[in-house]
Amino acid sequence: MILGDIGAGALLAGLVLAAFATLLSFWAGRQENAVMVQVGRRAFYAAAAMVLLASVVLEAALLTHDFSLAYVVEHSDLSTPMPLIAAGFYGGQEGSLLYWTLVLGLLGSASLVASASLGTRLAAYAAGVMAAIVTFFLFVLVLVASPFGVLPITPADGLGLNPVLRDSGMLIHPPVVLAGFASFAVPFSFAAAALLANRVDAAWIAHTRRFALLAWSFQTTGLVLGMWWAYHVLGWGGYWGWDPVENVALMPWLATTAYLHSAQVQERRGRLRAWNFGLVILAFLLVVFGTFIVRSGVVPSVHTFAVSAIGPWFLGFLAACLLFSGALLAWRASGLRSTGQPAAAVSREGAFALQNLLLIGVVAVVFWGTILPLAAGVGNARSGARRRRELLRARGGTSAGRAPSVDGRGAAAAVAPGRRSVAARAGVARRRRRRDAAGLARVWRHIDSRAPRAPAGRRRGSDVPGRIRPGDPQVAHQPVREAAPQVRGVPGAHRPGGGGRKRRRLAFLAAGG
Repeated sequence: MILGDIGAGALLAGLVLAAFATLLSFWAGRQENAVMVQVGRRAFYAAAAMVLLASVVLEAALLTHDFSLAYVVEHSDLSTPMPLIAAGFYGGQEGSLLYWTLVLGLLGSASLVASASLGTRLAAYAAGVMAAIVTFFLFVLVLVASPFGVLPITPADGLGLNPVLRDSGMLIHPPVVLAGFASFAVPFSFAAAALLANRVDAAWIAHTRRFALLAWSFQTTGLVLGMWWAYHVLGWGGYWGWDPVENVALMPWLATTAYLHSAQVQERRGRLRAWNFGLVILAFLLVVFGTFIVRSGVVPSVHTFAVSAIGPWFLGFLAACLLFSGALLAWRASGLRSTGQPAAAVSREGAFALQNLLLIGVVAVVFWGTILPLAAGVGNARSGARRRRELLRARGGTSAGRAPSVDGRGAAAAVAPGRRSVAARAGVARRRRRRDAAGLARVWRHIDSRAPRAPAGRRRGSDVPGRIRPGDPQVAHQPVREAAPQVRGVPGAHRPGGGGRKRRRLAFLAAGG
């Protein structure tokens, strides 16, 4: 109980500090007030410290088996080994979000320490964008999916970790992948800050190069560890199964790979500015999209969490990030053009541009393959609703102000409303008769398959045994009348071979089918 209160209080304090850092940093950057910029930066450090405190509290609750917390009950028990109990910190929906926020707070604080050299406005806007991201995550953790929910009754034991996660890979794969996802927010924050401050030079690239390489390294390691884990745990028979969550982890890696190469061109030649801003923003948007896929459960995957209330919030966050980034790029589009003569097609710059096109093409193909099941489901739902509306209009006729209904042949007939209504009802009746006839035929086929027949060794309609091959069962020598059902009240049902298929059907129905 005490740990839950401390953790919830730390998250709430972190939310207030992060929101304060967001507002103050944007205001100080606009006013170019160096003192307030530093205050906003320190408020971000304090918010990160509160997230760290909440993480320590949750880990302590797991290790001490504090079953008063619902999260501890759902993801640990007394029989789980201690390393896996510690891994339960990021094994659930709420804990993994807290881990995401923790990594972002720590890496963001490290990136802001030396940001003063970039200028007052750029440093302030970078702190504001990063604090806004942390604010959203803390808002979700405080109000939507808190890991510090307290149960009214404390159970004696917990439910334990998911059986699929009871593996040594749980200790290395999820934390590395989640750390990679969180790391992409640092280059995005400085790229957005550079656009806000109208600083399109390569200063922000030089400052965030290490963090971009760190994010790329985390994601590379996570993908390799995930392939190994999938091979020896999931039994896919391979290292890669094009699972939706695998795809959403691969796409930011592809975009960042392109960025790390084209960033060198901007630093040395001043070209590919638009590419670099676009690739960094694209990588972060793909991270948010992947987080939405994993958290919402809208696409079936072995990695996704169950459908929860978090999904709509991340969808809204994705839409907000998309609008914010698109508006920034459109606003500063004129300043992103490269100076000087365009690079030749056969040159290092041309090769990097071609590489970017190829990698973005791969991202587009993987993205389409990932959302195809979701798009197909939406399309099927819409077509089904449209067919239901047409059927209702056909049954009820047309009225003034309503769309014309469709006749029985599926074509819109340009006739009077009264005749159209009659034709539509006739078409519905014809389709209903066909459906009933098909259903009756299926019923008779089912009866024929289950009704008793003469044994294989008999001729139909005779008690004389047929030719029995060596090895046939002796039941073929029994009289047919013993094998047939004795049904009272059905004429001919007891006679051998009696009356053919119709009598067998009647006998089967009279016997209770």
